[in-house]
Amino acid sequence: MKMKQTLIALAVASAFAAPVAMAGDAPAGPSNTSIYGAMNASIDMVTSDGAAGAGDVTNNHVASNESRLGVKGSEDLGGGLSAIFQIESGVELDNDAAGLHGSTTTGARGGTTIGERNTFVGLSSGDMGTVVLGRHDTPYKISTRKLDQFAYTIADNRSIMGNNTHDDRIGNVAAYISPSFGGLSVAVATVFGSERGRIALTEDEKSTTYSLAGMYSMGGIYGTVAYQTIEFGQADGTVSGGQATLVANLPKLTATKIGGSYSMDAFTVGAVYEMLSNETGTNEAKNNNIYLSGAFNLSSMSKVKAAYTMRGETENNGVVAPNTEATQMSIGYDHGLSARTKLYALYSSLSNDGVGTGIKLSGKGTSSSAPRAVDATVFSVGVMHSF
Repeated sequence: MKMKQTLIALAVASAFAAPVAMAGDAPAGPSNTSIYGAMNASIDMVTSDGAAGAGDVTNNHVASNESRLGVKGSEDLGGGLSAIFQIESGVELDNDAAGLHGSTTTGARGGTTIGERNTFVGLSSGDMGTVVLGRHDTPYKISTRKLDQFAYTIADNRSIMGNNTHDDRIGNVAAYISPSFGGLSVAVATVFGSERGRIALTEDEKSTTYSLAGMYSMGGIYGTVAYQTIEFGQADGTVSGGQATLVANLPKLTATKIGGSYSMDAFTVGAVYEMLSNETGTNEAKNNNIYLSGAFNLSSMSKVKAAYTMRGETENNGVVAPNTEATQMSIGYDHGLSARTKLYALYSSLSNDGVGTGIKLSGKGTSSSAPRAVDATVFSVGVMHSF
């Protein structure tokens, strides 16, 4: 057992190029630890109209589509209770120095930050559910991620859905996921407020997040309802005499959505309806999003699929803002070479209602410094291997 633990520790150290504790320093006792991940790369051929009057712009590149590497484990504590942990990190296969794909983070890429993805420790019981502390996807995100037919590609529906804020993972979180009761489960999570230490913030000034979802799955039917609120509170401003001022009017974001899917024989259809609100000072901006998808299994190892995503017009304090809609249409084909490896091809077209409203081909695959195209199309071919 110690030899197995040592080999695992060495493998993790090599993968992350960072020091880890020697296996001999760990407490003795039985545990179940494994290394897992997914390597997902594609060739994306993007054509966009770029800035006004600039004409079409072509950008062909190799993209790392949320490739990841993790280690997870559990220890049986008896009585149906287990201790669990997970450390998951993103891996940039394409060594993208510009940060233009595979992450919304700008700046130098190509490395790995340990624990930047779902990383936590907790307790799990088959009868009582699971509690985790650390960094984790919100229940709001979890509730409909499985409905995205083009997840973790440049046609990922988070170009529009969630506005690239709600469909995310958060740190400083405590989360609970219930067991399934007759197909019904619930998930709740909260962030306990800002950890800034320079100012003594009151409860009303702290940043907080609350997220919850109810999910039902039985046979070929899946349905969910989710709600989330993110209140940024006050922020550190300019520093004077060692103290920072407070900056008011940071936004409060709320989101509600319902979604579901139905599978019968070779067909699967899905839909999500989302309502978003952004309160900043005295202004409240609202818009609704819609996602529709379908897939047909040509065989046990291949399928064709299609999706339509629409961002509705934005209302500011009840007044409709012009040219704020966006639509995205995608078609694709997946072919499995094995249970762990698949090839895929897709075509996606994005329209920003005639003006550059800021929606980009995938919000999870393009940095905030990328051109805000009015219209864009992409043809992508890729390979994904899970282990």
